[in-house]
Amino acid sequence: AVKTMKKGEKVLLNVKPEYAFGESGKPSSGNDGAVPPNASLQIDLELVSWKTVSDITKDRKVLKKILKEG
Repeated sequence: AVKTMKKGEKVLLNVKPEYAFGESGKPSSGNDGAVPPNASLQIDLELVSWKTVSDITKDRKVLKKILKEG
């Protein structure tokens, strides 16, 4: 989803259990609540910024990103 988003765009993602916490779920920790096993998630996402990364070797083993332009 993020790959096609524009800066400032908001989206509601529906995440299947196999892409979230699956059969094990997630116990509560700190201020985060528990997620039961096999739960689907809804995530509100806003793209506020991004950094472009180049794959130098074409196998994703060496990546390059510009930390500061100028």
